[in-house]
Amino acid sequence: MLKRISAVILIFISVLLFLDSCTPVRPVPTDPAQVVLKKEVERKLKHVKVIELSDKSRRPFDEPKSLTFTPDNYMMITESGGNRIQRHDSEGNYLNEFRVNFTQKDHISFPEGIAYSPDKHFFLCDSSNSRILKIDVKGQVVQEIKSKDPTGIFLESDLNLGEGVNLNMPSGITVSPRGEIFVADTYNNRIIQIDLSGRLLWSFGDTKNSKGMLFRPRDIVVDKIGNIYVTDDTNQVKKISVKKGIIKTFGGDGTDPGKFNKPKGIAIWNDIFLVVCDSLNGRIQFFTKDGDFITSVDRLGKVQLSFPYAVESDDFGNLYILDKQLSILIKVYEI
Repeated sequence: MLKRISAVILIFISVLLFLDSCTPVRPVPTDPAQVVLKKEVERKLKHVKVIELSDKSRRPFDEPKSLTFTPDNYMMITESGGNRIQRHDSEGNYLNEFRVNFTQKDHISFPEGIAYSPDKHFFLCDSSNSRILKIDVKGQVVQEIKSKDPTGIFLESDLNLGEGVNLNMPSGITVSPRGEIFVADTYNNRIIQIDLSGRLLWSFGDTKNSKGMLFRPRDIVVDKIGNIYVTDDTNQVKKISVKKGIIKTFGGDGTDPGKFNKPKGIAIWNDIFLVVCDSLNGRIQFFTKDGDFITSVDRLGKVQLSFPYAVESDDFGNLYILDKQLSILIKVYEI
């Protein structure tokens, strides 16, 4: 009898140890500063508003992909499935469709990233057309930035700074605090900087997907001192300097906190937090700008995130998250 009891106890302990080994280990910040940051994020995330995105006919948005703000705090949201741009107020209330007008028969196809520039224009990644459109506030296309080569494939011999740009399905675009325009040229495996007239100023990456470089960069953001942060399909975030190249890489494959599965949108919040849409893991993750993990969340308010795709902050410290699958916008208020 004693042997049977001992055997049962051993089996029970073995099962417990196995289950414990299968449980993801959550990295707990031990640095006092990181602990403070974690508490601050958790405090802020208690103040949220969930907005269901629909047009004037109350039809849900079809794959909302990106958002940006104008100086008067209107919000522009790209709707890839509907090939449209929608205008909202800062509380997410639908105002109207922002119609893009061409001088000839043309249309946008699968629009993704959008940004507002210092010269009062929108720069739109018209992804499936492999181009960037410069659009004035009335919706008139004033410039088309695209490759002379119909394939859009970037070649090293094409890198002529100050000239035109070969693009291949660009998806992310941002305007830095200094007014510089950076683009995630996704299927050319690179990021570029262009001026307000669309001329190429700088490029990093190559089509060969060289080890340690970029592979299908998805989104891009720049901090106040010029550091560039990029999500790409290696399930990593890469911190890049214009002068030095990649200076930090973090993330990697997986579901553990700090790991990614197809990260998309990226933003800087309050000039402190780096916020990443961990899209296929259905969560938002928070890091320091040095890549140190702070916390992750898969639920905001009463909403279980499904496919968070884009994230952006406004000039008032509020954070906005687009969930492509749920067709919702979540606003996190600065309190």
